[in-house]
Amino acid sequence: MARVIPLAPQITGFKFPNLTNPPAPDTLAFPNQLQSVVIRGESAYLPNIAASPTGPLRFSLDTHAFVNLIAGANSTSPLDFGATNLHLGARVPKRANANCSSPTRGPSPLPIRLATAPLTPSPPAATSS
Repeated sequence: MARVIPLAPQITGFKFPNLTNPPAPDTLAFPNQLQSVVIRGESAYLPNIAASPTGPLRFSLDTHAFVNLIAGANSTSPLDFGATNLHLGARVPKRANANCSSPTRGPSPLPIRLATAPLTPSPPAATSS
């Protein structure tokens, strides 16, 4: 049986840059490019690319790698339990490339597929990109 589960916009964990007065507001992103669905027990995991429609275009503001969690996936009333922003793991200080003067970062953490272990015992799920 198919169900519609609205996914709410999520706070990304990044602030608008260069705003200090008033303090920089949180940025929001909307899950929209769903990659797959992994159901494990009563939970469903949705890797996706979430978009933040307000500029400026920057790594930390325009798109984000999210994994949304749906609780009660096998029930009659599944719920949006929020998301984890994988971009937060890329918040490392910029470093200069030896061959170039521009700052570089590691690969973008866009989730493509999820893998889980058997339910007993209950280890955490893993993601790959």
